[in-house]
Amino acid sequence: MSKKNKSKENKISSQEDQLSSYYKSILKKAEDLVKENKLNHALEIINDELESPYIPKEYLTEFTNFSYYLSAEINYLSKLKNFESLNREQLFEEIFGEKICLNTTALSLFLDRYKDDLELDEIKIMESFLASKKSDYISKQFLFSSLKNISFDKNVDYFNPLTNQLFNINVKNTATFPDSKYFKDLRILIEELTYKEPSLEQFCSSILFNIYLYNFPNTPKFDCNELAFSIFQYMIYSLQGGEKKYKYDNIIKHIEQVIEASSGLSKNKKN
Repeated sequence: MSKKNKSKENKISSQEDQLSSYYKSILKKAEDLVKENKLNHALEIINDELESPYIPKEYLTEFTNFSYYLSAEINYLSKLKNFESLNREQLFEEIFGEKICLNTTALSLFLDRYKDDLELDEIKIMESFLASKKSDYISKQFLFSSLKNISFDKNVDYFNPLTNQLFNINVKNTATFPDSKYFKDLRILIEELTYKEPSLEQFCSSILFNIYLYNFPNTPKFDCNELAFSIFQYMIYSLQGGEKKYKYDNIIKHIEQVIEASSGLSKNKKN
């Protein structure tokens, strides 16, 4: 290699190091602001970078996810402040005020306060929500996971609207998305597959979560590696178009069933 080419490579490497140091310093500053409870300031400096003409793709996903997290946390704390003055009865009414969807912030505060002495009437309403064919399935899943987090050891009827099936399951003993080893392994595999295509990770993760919802309370019978690869391949073909040559046709059919069922429910909600 000539001295000129070597010098050029060293210059490029130095510029990349400077960029990396810059973005790492921004993230560190935002993390420090979060520790100081200055969430709005942290969100401001993260969004400033996202609005800039250029941001390296290896940092784009990290900054985007940080922005989503901060926005959600700020929104949560704002709602929480409004609920803190409510008594038990008022707070419980806020949870199921919309009947089909539940207020997740009110639910979190309610369970934090009263998880050790839930009343029978309150439990019956929660159970009814889980068993209902009309309840929003994302809200339903949030309620189930929240009850599991407080070690609610009771069998409940759970209606899965994606498959139109009713299950009787024990809340404490049923694995949910965050604690399922199967889905933890899948998340790791998808992160590895999308390492060079970080923009795909969010799409693949969305499909994975819908697969979880579709199969709940059961777990898919597919091999983790094959399912992760199929999700990745499905997204690649969906975005690029052209002739589709899938490696695992049976898994692709399942993914298509999941997407069709999820889309159908979303349309029904809007109507």
